[in-house]
Amino acid sequence: MVLVALYSSLLVLSPSSLYSWTTSHVWRLMHKGVTWPVFGKAGWVLALNAAAILSGVSMQLSPIPTLMQVHASSSTGALDGLPFVMLALSSGLCYGHMSGDLALVWTNIVGVSLGFAYVALFHFYCHNSASLMRLKVYLQAIAVSLLALFALTLACPRQRAVQVVGAVCSVLQSLTYAAPLSTVWEVIASRSTRALPAPLCCMGFASASVWLIYGLAVSDEVLIVPNLLGVVCGAMQLCLLALYREEQYYALK
Repeated sequence: MVLVALYSSLLVLSPSSLYSWTTSHVWRLMHKGVTWPVFGKAGWVLALNAAAILSGVSMQLSPIPTLMQVHASSSTGALDGLPFVMLALSSGLCYGHMSGDLALVWTNIVGVSLGFAYVALFHFYCHNSASLMRLKVYLQAIAVSLLALFALTLACPRQRAVQVVGAVCSVLQSLTYAAPLSTVWEVIASRSTRALPAPLCCMGFASASVWLIYGLAVSDEVLIVPNLLGVVCGAMQLCLLALYREEQYYALK
């Protein structure tokens, strides 16, 4: 399924399609009838587009410090695998390809590549049978989700498929932002944030904020709804990090 997603994305990323997408997208935005200061709406949308890609990629890279700690201690400790599995899912790739939004395509290609590397590393250092069982369930859910998305793109007319896939991707993206909260009860019970991947929580909040602004600029509900929820979930995670602030380390021997 990953190969299918990558092949689909390559169809979008050719130089000619890049030029066509940029010109048509900006032209459409210029005729919304809204006055934007300084650069005009088209200029601001292009800037937000670049910021969205940058913030998305930064979020995909943010688990690296956490996993470096895991590697150093040879244990995943209290961490749960769900945040890394959701990064590997990168459901927005399918919607980005179908809707012609290259910001989503670029960001989620990075997410697919890094996400599976994160999952492999987590699996290698996970010595807890319950955590490994949960990881297996998460991966099975990913497989089902990808198969369902692929089936939807084949079974529905294109316009309807874009709407349905967009709705599914909104739900999955919301779960991606909420995934670090899978250990919330453990954090509260232990009064410790060792089960929270702090860099991912911080970058998730920042990325959701940028993507929310971008979604509002291009009037795309598929971007607005999950990223609004992402801002809320990110704020909750930051509150937990502030409330139970301690010297951060992510793996327990």
